[in-house]
Formats: sequence, C-alpha cells, structure tokens
Amino acid sequence: MRYLWIVLLILTGCTAKNKPIRIAINAWPGYEQLFLAQEKGFFEEAGLSIQFIEFGSLGDVQRAFEWGQVNGMACTLIDVIIADYQTNRDPKIVLVTGYPKEATDVLFASDYIKNVEDLKGRHIAVEFRSLGMYLLLRALESHNMSINDVILFPADPTSFPSLFDKGYVDAAVCYPPHSIQLKDRHPELKPLYSSKEITGEIIDVLALESKLIKENPDIVEKILKVWDRAVKYEREHPDEAVSIMASRENLTLEEFLTIRQKINVLSLSEQERYFTTPSPLDATSQKTKNLLQDVHIINAAKCSDNFLHREAISKVLAEK
Repeated sequence: MRYLWIVLLILTGCTAKNKPIRIAINAWPGYEQLFLAQEKGFFEEAGLSIQFIEFGSLGDVQRAFEWGQVNGMACTLIDVIIADYQTNRDPKIVLVTGYPKEATDVLFASDYIKNVEDLKGRHIAVEFRSLGMYLLLRALESHNMSINDVILFPADPTSFPSLFDKGYVDAAVCYPPHSIQLKDRHPELKPLYSSKEITGEIIDVLALESKLIKENPDIVEKILKVWDRAVKYEREHPDEAVSIMASRENLTLEEFLTIRQKINVLSLSEQERYFTTPSPLDATSQKTKNLLQDVHIINAAKCSDNFLHREAISKVLAEK
C-alpha cells in the first residue's frame, strides 16, 4: 500500500518545549478550512504550532493516530470509535467540521450490476476499518443483506482505479477527490447507494488525544476560534477561499464547488448543538458501535460512552 506523506508546517523553528501538535488528515473538501486557516496565518496568529500530516486515506489517518504518530486526526465519527477501541489514547472530538448533505460518499458498481441485491457474491473494494466499511454495511442492511453476502477486497481508495482496470473488483465505496479520479477513469460506474440516504450518520470531526487536552487546556479553545475564523473567511471571500482550497486538492474550481455544495461545513454556532447533553451524536455513536460490533470490528462494551470534549465550545461562544 502506498502512502502519501506531505508534511505541512504552520510554524517553523519549534523548540523541544514547544513541539507542534501533529494532526493526521486526508484529502477531503470538508477539511479544507483547516488548510485555509494555515494559508492565511490564522493558526500562527492564535499562538498555535500545528503540523498537518496528510495521508492517502481515512484508514491511514486512523492508523497514524492509533500508532501514536500524531496527536489528533481529522476524520469521521466512525474512525474515532474504532481508534478508541483499538487504543488507550482516548480520542475526544473537539470540533464537528460538518457532514455530507448529498451524495458524496458513494457505493459505485460496474454497469452490469443493476442494484444492491446484485452485489451478492461480488468483489467490493473498501477500506475495511473506516468510513467505507460503514457505508457498505448500511447499504447491505437496507436491502436485507449482510457482509457474508459479498466478497470484501480491502484496499486503499488510491488503488481503486487500477483494481477496476484489472477486473479485480465489481464495486467500490469511494469519496472525493478519489471518486472523481475513479469516475474519470471508469465513467461506466454507477452509484447504487450513498451518504445522502443516511444523512446525519456520517459526521466529519477533529479529534485530539485526551492527554494533549489535559496538558494544554487552552489549545481546544484556540483551535475552535481559528476554525470559526476560517469558515467566516470562506463565506466573506468565497472566490479567493475556493481558489486556495481547490488548488490544494488538485481539483478544478468547478469540481471543488460541485463537491463543496454537497457538504454542510459548520461554524461554531451551527455545531454547538452537538456538544450539548444529551447530544445528537449520542444516538449516532451507539448505532455505529452496534453496526461495527455486528461484523466484529469492535467490541462495543469496551468503547467509551463519551467521545466529546464539551467544555470549550460554550466558553468560546460566550466570548463572542
């Protein structure tokens, strides 16, 4: 498996006493406000030393956190739950960056497959312990099927085009920008199921290890303020912001805007409800844990009951 490592330093010359916060991230238009903040110097102005380490897939992001290579990760709620089960690093969600409101994460199939039921006995490319697996499970569940009805082909999404080239797989679960590259190479692929059908279940977040938060209690508040500033900047300067973000994703402006319009990126005030008690994420977390347990990816009983760092957001909003 090939990994793409691109280290983006927000601050340079960090001393041993001021080590940068390392955050794993993959290409996804819903996270681009973090890089926009970097480009505009918002992190530096907030006194934060951040190092983004970019990987080729969500699965790689999750593993980097599990192996202790990073302090945090931009990922989905699904990845947080799995990482929590796999390690004792106790990831806490500090930011809900947004969620897809239309078909962004998609189960694509070759044109000879007419519906989800036709996937029985077929090979499906998927990131096994990540978002792709969850979407596949929900697609099968919604059609009274199980994982035993299909043949899994665990793979990194960067390899999906070549898997179809060689005829190794009949379907794949993919997301932008990888899905754009996949469709460019194989325009015959058609969508069978997508995130649009389970709106609210796939949540994009930023999670940090609990130890980091405890040792640096002001970090979360600073990150929240920077995020809110970046979201506001995009809304006030859309042409400049989109140009910066599209270029970094290696997408045309049209491609980026098409995807971006399908993602609800949240300001702090818009995501406050996720950090209340109870939270809308409580039920979503439990549903996700149950589904992942059914296919033996986790043992739900050994997972945390609380993935949220709730304290900071109300304090930051009170200061506005």
